[in-house]
Amino acid sequence: MKKRVLLIVLLVLVLLLAGCQEEVVTKPDDIEPTATYDWMAGESPVPNKRMGLLRAGLTTGLQTVSPNGIYFVVKTDDLRNSYILYADHGSDTFIKLCGRSDCSHSSPDCNAYVYNGAKLTYYGGYLYVVSGDAYGDRLIRMDPDGGNHLTVLEFQEFAHEHGADLAQCELITNGICKFSLYNGKNVDGQYELEYLETYMFKLDGSMSEPRAGKSGASVWYSCGDVFYATSDSIHGNDGRSVFDWDPETNTLTYLTEHPGTAGYFGENEAYYFKDGAVRRLTYATQTEEAVIDTDLEGDYYVYCFPECLVLASREMGKETDNSLYIYNWAFELVDTVTIANPMSVRTNSMLIGETAERFILSNTYDGLPLYYINKSELGSGNVKTHKFTLPDM
Repeated sequence: MKKRVLLIVLLVLVLLLAGCQEEVVTKPDDIEPTATYDWMAGESPVPNKRMGLLRAGLTTGLQTVSPNGIYFVVKTDDLRNSYILYADHGSDTFIKLCGRSDCSHSSPDCNAYVYNGAKLTYYGGYLYVVSGDAYGDRLIRMDPDGGNHLTVLEFQEFAHEHGADLAQCELITNGICKFSLYNGKNVDGQYELEYLETYMFKLDGSMSEPRAGKSGASVWYSCGDVFYATSDSIHGNDGRSVFDWDPETNTLTYLTEHPGTAGYFGENEAYYFKDGAVRRLTYATQTEEAVIDTDLEGDYYVYCFPECLVLASREMGKETDNSLYIYNWAFELVDTVTIANPMSVRTNSMLIGETAERFILSNTYDGLPLYYINKSELGSGNVKTHKFTLPDM
């Protein structure tokens, strides 16, 4: 009888201890939204992934794609306040991410409200957003409908516990949050930051606390196959070297030397615009070739998406080229779409989001998703910019 009681007590203790362990967020079988079009051709080097990825060129981190729709963080007239907007795939309406019938959607009590929100991502069935003052105070997790806000990481509290003045979140993509610790100091009347250490935190709940480790390079984005990172050239010249950063081992794999112009850097090749042409740099052979010769002059950016490439001007002013030039991966021009640009915003800055179905646009400086282009209309001769409805804004 005593042995039986002892076994029951031990079983209860095991269950209690198991309940005290860190919650592990398991990733559901999310279905990646995809689409195909008659105008598609050629072999794309870009993985057909969008959910939770920080796309090259769309690196503000203020939008993210989920299986059911797309989200944006937008600021109000008081720049400290922001709201998360949501639209279903295929919808022409963005609403604040709050389903409460008792909410006016205009105060900090709203589920869609985030104080000074930034770096929004979707991962493992949840939304994650950085909230707080200039450097970001906390990382918040919530349900896809905006409910159940939970702080999973206090950046500034972590900094103080580790002898630093502050922490700055630099990157959230592909299930990885990367941030650094700094000390502030006054140098000749100017406040400067002294770098101390970089930390990595996985969003799947498998880490009890962030892991320290300098990567030796600046990590910028992940499009699904490469964590793009750059550093001073390993050859000791004035250029930059490009690497693929592995967050699991915190190691760098050398890819190539940077060509000196921004673009898409994948696992085996890079694409960028230079001297009137879209160029491809093949790492293995270190050969650069013009794959699209254009009549365009000036500075353009090449967006590389799973279905297509998009050229957009990086110049500002009344004479800015306000057109998007869309090519398939056979490097054929599919369509040219001109965007109304009353505020002379850089054309590449007007492309603020992308899904399998659409390009999402804004021709103002506040980042509101105002217009969209349906990819299904490309090449039809009837492509147009459609307007979103924003009833809560």
